[in-house]
Amino acid sequence: MVKYMPLIWSGLRHRLSRTAFMLVQVAVTFTLFGVLQGLNAGIKQAIAHSHADRLYVVSRFNMGEPFPSATGVKIAALPGVVSVNARTRLRGYFQLPTHMVESVVTDPAAFFAIHDEIRVSPQALQRMREMPSGAIVGEDLARRYGWHVGERVPVQSTLAREDGTQTWTFDLVGTYEEPDDPQLATLLVANYSYVNEARQSERDTVNSFVVRIADPSRSADIAYQIDSLFTNSQFPTRSQSESEMTRTQMQRIGDLDFVTRTITTAAIFALLTATAALLMQSVRERTPELSTLKAMGFTDGILAALILSESLALCCAGAAIGLVAARLLLPYARNLIGRGSIHFTTDLLAVALAVGVALIAGALPTWRVHRLSICEGLAPR
Repeated sequence: MVKYMPLIWSGLRHRLSRTAFMLVQVAVTFTLFGVLQGLNAGIKQAIAHSHADRLYVVSRFNMGEPFPSATGVKIAALPGVVSVNARTRLRGYFQLPTHMVESVVTDPAAFFAIHDEIRVSPQALQRMREMPSGAIVGEDLARRYGWHVGERVPVQSTLAREDGTQTWTFDLVGTYEEPDDPQLATLLVANYSYVNEARQSERDTVNSFVVRIADPSRSADIAYQIDSLFTNSQFPTRSQSESEMTRTQMQRIGDLDFVTRTITTAAIFALLTATAALLMQSVRERTPELSTLKAMGFTDGILAALILSESLALCCAGAAIGLVAARLLLPYARNLIGRGSIHFTTDLLAVALAVGVALIAGALPTWRVHRLSICEGLAPR
């Protein structure tokens, strides 16, 4: 095929504007395909990595509404409960409002014990016990803002301090990593006692509890027991297992699997129709050239291969550009669910789709070339 490359290139250059339009069309289609497939894979990954032995307890009225930290003592006394970790969210930013920082104010030792899939050094936990203003940050967050262990980091938050200011300064004593997905290491973990003593209001309250249970099969039963314990109290709760909570959150986004299939099918069909129409137009415009090649001894098979090669070159190049663009856009889109990545299987599926579109779209122009008469093609118009 190497000796035919100039002919293929000549066919693509016949109308550069049309070739560029087709290339952009294919690239946009596969960019959409890549982003949707990446988000869909992220949802499945989030559900697969959720833990049935962890329950999340929040206020029934509002997920972020505070309730007494003493609530955790009653939860810990229930049969089947192994440990309870109370936590408060402190949202803020570093230097610029766009540099968001999500902080978990908690007992760090209990936090990392419950989330045992997270890796953190014992030395960092020891320094947290010795330094009330200490903080352990995710490696992805530290990398994003250029933080290093030993630095003091000011975080601007809506939570006011006792002196009226809203700047919380933390001493970085260590980092943690998420082996399953390094890009999830985006939290700042701070001491609850440090924030609780210095805040202006809502002292001795938390936003949620994470409960570790002994038997994951009893998660629904223990969740019911926790909620029953506070049904008639001033602070009723809503408890869910991590896996159930993940599914609930994903349902709010919608059935992305169905959306992905529907949009991808519609986009590929539209791409197929448009590519076939543009290839047919190209073949009609080049009828004299193709007839000349026939007269020179080029067989119908060779001419068909040339037309299909042009179609394959456009579709495969467009798919490659689209997948690269999808990888660049996915970090912004994945903010919806926290996960999302384009796997090698997605690349293979994209290549298969591109080849399929190229062959099907090129079938009709190839058939036209096969039926082309030399006399008819070279007749004056």
